[in-house]
Parts: sequence; C-alpha cells; structure tokens
Amino acid sequence: MENHVHLVLKAELDQLSLAMKKLNVKFAMTYNSKEHNSGHVFHDRFKSQAIESDDYLLQVIRYVHNNLVKAGMVEKAGDYKWSSFKTYLEEDFDSVNAKMQFVMNLSNSSREQFVLFHEEKDDNEYLEIKEDRQKYREEKAQEIINECCKRHGIIEAHQMKGDKTVIHGYSLFA
Repeated sequence: MENHVHLVLKAELDQLSLAMKKLNVKFAMTYNSKEHNSGHVFHDRFKSQAIESDDYLLQVIRYVHNNLVKAGMVEKAGDYKWSSFKTYLEEDFDSVNAKMQFVMNLSNSSREQFVLFHEEKDDNEYLEIKEDRQKYREEKAQEIINECCKRHGIIEAHQMKGDKTVIHGYSLFA
C-alpha cells in the first residue's frame, strides 16, 4: 500500500510496541535523510489487534494477502512483488520458515485449497483505516443494491419510482 503496511507478528504487546517504535524511528531517520526532509514521517501510531484463534489468524493472513486486491491495485494476491503469498505457493515451500509452515498446517489444505481460500469473499473489517473502511462500506452497500435491482429486474433507477423495496430490513425508495 502507498500509505500503510500490514504485518502479522507474534510478540508480547510491550515488546511489539518497543519494536515498532524502533522500526518507525529508524525508518523515519533513513527516509528523511534520503529525501532531505525532517520531522514526522508517519501520521499515527501503529495499530494492533490480538489474534486469539487459529481461524482468525487464517482470516487475517487472507486479508493481508488480499489487501491490494481489495484496493484495486493488483488483480490477484500473488501479483504484488512484496507479498508473502507467493512464498506459500512455492514448490520448495517445505524449506521455508517455520511460522509460514505453521500457517499452512493450520489451513490443513493443499496449495490449491489455499489459493481458493484466498479467493473466497471476506467482508470482515480488520484494522482498516477510516477512509478505506467508509469506501468499503459504501461499495458493499452498492453491491447489495445492485443485487436487489438485478433480482427484481430493475435496470434503471427511474424504474423504482414509487416502489418500495426491502433489503436486509432496510427500505429503499426512489
């Protein structure tokens, strides 16, 4: 992403906070030196969320891998050169890091199933930034409206004039 990064890390919270502080300071110093800038590089403190179940870990991994797809920046998760997604699919995967092997074992799936899992629709909101969260909610609302219109044979908005359509308990009026 141009404005943030997603990392899935295993750490104690106090250690994570200290590590992120050091990483952010080091990055800011390097960036400012290279770009001949001074001052803050990052707008906000990092955000973190505890992952307390294996299922949630798999969902978060899928979210991170698909974040650029969701943002419309790449077509498939493996298209982003900095994503770990491609590593999960490598032929010599067994020689890769133990934490990635742990994730694959959790998914209890083949590489093909892992890809299919990533292609499943996931409407969960993880640590979305405010602007993205609003955009995704609007897109989801538009998808629901489009599905309803398609189901009722509505092609143009004027066809709904005077009609009352109920979608998930909400009334739509034209």
